[in-house]
Amino acid sequence: MRALLFSIPRSLTFAVALWILSLCSLLLLSGPLSWVAGFVYVTYDTLLIIFVASASFERKKILKQETKLEKLPTIGLMITARNEVRVISRCLEAIAQQTDIPEEVLWVDDGSTDGSLLRLNQWQAHTRLPLRVLAKGNSGKASAMNTAWPTLKSEVLITLDADTILESGAVKAIRKAFALNPKLAISGGLLDVHSFERPGGIFERFQRFEYMRSFIARKAWMNTRALILVSGAFAAYRKSVLQAVGGFDPTSRVEDYELTHRIYRKAAEDGEEWDVEICTEAWATTDVPGCLASLLKQRERWFAGFIETHWQNRDLVGNPKLGNLGRWMLPIKSVDMIQPLLGLTAFAGLVAFVYKFIFAGALLLIPQLVGVVLAVKILVDLFFHYYSIYAYYSWKNARVPLRTWCASTLSTFLEPFSFQLLRHTGALMGWVAVITRRRRW
Repeated sequence: MRALLFSIPRSLTFAVALWILSLCSLLLLSGPLSWVAGFVYVTYDTLLIIFVASASFERKKILKQETKLEKLPTIGLMITARNEVRVISRCLEAIAQQTDIPEEVLWVDDGSTDGSLLRLNQWQAHTRLPLRVLAKGNSGKASAMNTAWPTLKSEVLITLDADTILESGAVKAIRKAFALNPKLAISGGLLDVHSFERPGGIFERFQRFEYMRSFIARKAWMNTRALILVSGAFAAYRKSVLQAVGGFDPTSRVEDYELTHRIYRKAAEDGEEWDVEICTEAWATTDVPGCLASLLKQRERWFAGFIETHWQNRDLVGNPKLGNLGRWMLPIKSVDMIQPLLGLTAFAGLVAFVYKFIFAGALLLIPQLVGVVLAVKILVDLFFHYYSIYAYYSWKNARVPLRTWCASTLSTFLEPFSFQLLRHTGALMGWVAVITRRRRW
């Protein structure tokens, strides 16, 4: 037991102790002091926002010039799917319309029973794409990719979800990124969102702004050489690096996130300098959950996979060989493990204040100190949401529509009391899934 306690990262131990203190204050104290969880949660989130905004900001205007490259890497594009017949044509049409067609396109059918193979065979017979279909029994996404990627001969391998639609210049941008940087190990494209389940619904709208903010955060961590998350929905890997780490982990719930940790670990062990970046010129649109059940199921898997991966790599927390990743990013991820508990506890404290006002005749809805903190937090969030939208659209070389500014303003006020609580609930379900060892896909 003593050895187990000392193996737990100190940052996680501190975070758990802070949450317990916050919970005790909510149950035992009154007035603003009972809202310790809220003060801690708001402070932590605000400090992260300030860091992300400052680290992602481009202080010098970079002039885009067409660089003449002597050698461009070959590209192999791999789609792994099961029972995705509804999106096959849409996905392949987007690949066929690329300004730079990949040398190889491999569709891996992982035991589909919905007629996917028939549709794929029809496409293979009539398309000019270098399309190859690999049919196999169902074994899961990571296992299917491990079966497929060694058969590709290209130097750079793009992984694409079947429900992710590439924009026309995406492959060209990825090829250029790897040509310009020989140390680039992983590059992720930027994603817009669309819910095929419920187009234009409230969940799609909230997730669109969430994705915008997440890519600003990834840009910040990339600039500090500590980016740990590249979405597997549209990611590119240098094949030699993938070979060096042994491919994807079939036991992981989040094979893309887990792989990045092993790549950083391998680089530190071998004294390599491998870069992990996002490519702001490579765009795609990906499917997102359109209803509550789908959203909670997705967030349960994501957070459970995050917990398991972080625990497996707990020895990297604080490791100076990993630079800013070990010193800053992974300790912050340790705190993030209890963030949903802290967030839900903070909301419970806020509800308690409202209850006292309605049923106990309190003079103030929220004590002045709590009100000031909430007002400042909403203003900080509003500024960051506006900044995220501006930066996101500037990468697209597009103007921000007026309706997007308006929707973002409304989202800033509504999200802390709605969608954010759902994210925390899904994360809490992830904790339950890890503790009970439940796995559902």
